[in-house]
Amino acid sequence: MTEVAENHSSKPTSRAKARRQEQALDALANHPTQEKAAQAIGVSSRTIRRYLQEPEFQARLRQRGEEKKLHRDALLLEAAPWAAAVMRSLMVGPEAPAHVKFKAAKYILDNSNGYQPTDGRRNVPGNEGGIILLPDRLAAARQRLAKHREAEKQRAAGATFSAITPAEPK
Repeated sequence: MTEVAENHSSKPTSRAKARRQEQALDALANHPTQEKAAQAIGVSSRTIRRYLQEPEFQARLRQRGEEKKLHRDALLLEAAPWAAAVMRSLMVGPEAPAHVKFKAAKYILDNSNGYQPTDGRRNVPGNEGGIILLPDRLAAARQRLAKHREAEKQRAAGATFSAITPAEPK
């Protein structure tokens, strides 16, 4: 009879806590403050602060942040050629006012970091006007993201395995 009472106690089970912490990780990644993250998932900000005291939770939160940053960087690298094309079209377009052309040219020069193409990519079909595509940087960012995700899967599998495998006697 005490087993039944223990199973229905007010303390969350480890699965329920893990689910709540996953929700907290998502909320912290998507809300500007701990209070708003707590409100979003229906817990107190004290619960969020308590989770943040746990080293494992801190590590998972850092990992989420790193993954989010890698994903953002990959998206930016994919968008860079189109952004450069827009700036170039503003700069050379006959209908653009002079001040727009000037700002576009200034932005391109300020952000070119003195880049001088040396590999002949200037005259590649589909790369009209010398817009330098960034396929190598994009591929590297995707590779880092894939490695990060694979390492996360392995860590999760290792944690699950160690949680169900009894420790060896010393």
